[in-house]
Amino acid sequence: MKILFIHDNARVCETLAKDLVRRGYVTFTLGDSTHHYRLVPALALALERRDVEVINTNEYTSWIVAEIVRRFIDPVHVIILHGTDMRTLVQRKPCDLKRRLLTAVLKSSDIVLATTHDLLAYSSIIGKEILHLPLPIDTHIFNDRAPKNKEMIGDPIVFSPTRLIDVKGAENILGILERIVANYPSCHIYQVRWGDQKYISRLMNRIPSKNLALVEQIPRDSMPSWYVTSDIVIGQLAVGTLGNVELEALGCGTPVLAYDRYYQYGCQTKDEETVWQAACSILEDQSYRMKLIRKGSAIIREKHDLPLVTDLYTKYLKKVI
Repeated sequence: MKILFIHDNARVCETLAKDLVRRGYVTFTLGDSTHHYRLVPALALALERRDVEVINTNEYTSWIVAEIVRRFIDPVHVIILHGTDMRTLVQRKPCDLKRRLLTAVLKSSDIVLATTHDLLAYSSIIGKEILHLPLPIDTHIFNDRAPKNKEMIGDPIVFSPTRLIDVKGAENILGILERIVANYPSCHIYQVRWGDQKYISRLMNRIPSKNLALVEQIPRDSMPSWYVTSDIVIGQLAVGTLGNVELEALGCGTPVLAYDRYYQYGCQTKDEETVWQAACSILEDQSYRMKLIRKGSAIIREKHDLPLVTDLYTKYLKKVI
C-alpha cells in the first residue's frame, strides 16, 4: 500500500511508521525534511521507492516537496495535523505561499487527521471533516521499567524538556522554575537547551548555576531514563493539551506539571498561582503524586498506547481504500 504522510511532527510519523512495519506494511521514512538541503536526495528516494513517504512539514518548503511527490505517485493521501500547521491558516499575516500550499493540500487530501482536540474545530476552514488521532506512545520504550513507588527521596530532581517559546508558555515555565529554586534551594533543574535564546539567557541569569544544568537535545531513545529518574517533569503551560513530552513522561510513571483542558490531568488553568500550587503538591504530597501517576498511566493505556492508535489509524484508512 502506498501512503503519503504529511505531518509537522516527525516523532509521531516515526512511531506510527514503526508499528505499521510490525503489521506488514512497507514503509519508508524521509524523516525531518524541513531543511532545504535535505529535500533533493529525500525527494529522489521517495520517487524511487514509491511506498510510504513520511514528510515533516514545519517549513513551507516541505509542502512544495509534498505536492511534487503527490504528482509523481498516487498514494492514499493522509495529512496528520499538529498545532503549527493550523496556526498558519488562522493567523492574520501568515506566509502567503505556505498558506496557499497548505490550503490546497488539505482540500485535496483523502483524510485529514489532527493529533490535538482543539484542531477539530477548524473543519469549517478547509470545508472537510477533521478526525482525531491521539498522539501514539510506544510503551515498549516509554514505561517505568524499575518498579518503585515514585516517592521523592532527597532534593527534588526537575526535568524541563519543553521548548522555551511563547506558544509553550515559556514565561510561566521560567516563573515556576524560579519559585522551585526559591523554595527548594538544593534542587537540581535540568533544562533542555532549545527554544528562544532570550528565555534561555534569562534562565541562566535568574537561576544559580549550582541548581541549573543546561542539557543539549537528547536522543529519543535516551529520554526514558531522564523521565524515570526525575521527580517532576515540566511540560507546556500554555497550549492546554498534552503533547509528546508530557505523554512520554506519563508513560514512564513520572508526574507532569502541565496545563491540560481535556483529560483533567494536573492544571486546568494556566494561572501562575494555580500552577505553583500544583507543583508544590507534586513535590510535597505523596498521595497526590500517586494519584497523578495512576491517572497518567490510565491515560496512556486507554487513549495513547501505540497499538490502539494504529488500530484507529488503519480504521480511518480503510474508509478511503
